[in-house]
Amino acid sequence: MKFTLAAIIGSLAFASAKLGSKNRELKAENVGAYHTDAFEALAEKYSYASQRPKSELDLMMDVSDILAGYCAESDSTCRSGAYKATLKQFHVGRTGKQFVIPENMDESVRKHLGKAFDVIDTINAENVNEKIELLQSIQNDISELQDVSAADQMIGVASVSVAQESAKYWTKAFSDKEHPFSGMLNRIGDTPVKSINEHDRRLQVSGSLTWQDFFPIDYSEVIAADTQGAIDYSIEAVNEKPNIVFNFSQLFLALLAGAFPASAAVAFNTTGLS
Repeated sequence: MKFTLAAIIGSLAFASAKLGSKNRELKAENVGAYHTDAFEALAEKYSYASQRPKSELDLMMDVSDILAGYCAESDSTCRSGAYKATLKQFHVGRTGKQFVIPENMDESVRKHLGKAFDVIDTINAENVNEKIELLQSIQNDISELQDVSAADQMIGVASVSVAQESAKYWTKAFSDKEHPFSGMLNRIGDTPVKSINEHDRRLQVSGSLTWQDFFPIDYSEVIAADTQGAIDYSIEAVNEKPNIVFNFSQLFLALLAGAFPASAAVAFNTTGLS
């Protein structure tokens, strides 16, 4: 039976009243929607000029504050984890460390996630709706797998959910001149990131300047950062604390904490903040 573990623990109340106030269930396939909620909260904050960040540190603090808002006020461990996740994911986003789907994940889940990344690599503003449909199909396939690790299955479904919501959100955010993030994002281009020499892309040009100040990014890079972040950080959380698989609310937060700051680190032109 699929999602046996999820069925047992999916009814757990999430620590945050912010999550609990949403009219959607706390399920793996809804992680992407909460990812969008987080960015909408950030956009609302930045709709006021006085609230816009003046440095990368300001942006990181705003991102981590929103993440921490999903924790109970009395849960200091959860809240400190939100800041830890933001710091880690911004660091990963700046170093350009190549992502590899963990080999210790269930083989069937890994195979489907590989397909998802193949789809992500081809997303652009014109084909985004078509690609989201393909990602939804892959998510459905993962949810229907039999005799696989329940934790890996949930992470797989949640990560592809994040990919779909990320594709919807960022293709609109980058194209909307009235969006609160307008003027704060890296340039978007039509050239797939993979076609640019890896050394040139990740070159630390001068001081805090990076390749993103000279080469435009593409949609797939931001969407991949979201998806990779969800997988990487949640797998790390499970490895550090195996019992987290029996507390879906904590695993849910790890997925969200991995994705939200990861794409922010790639999407925002932090050297241009002022």
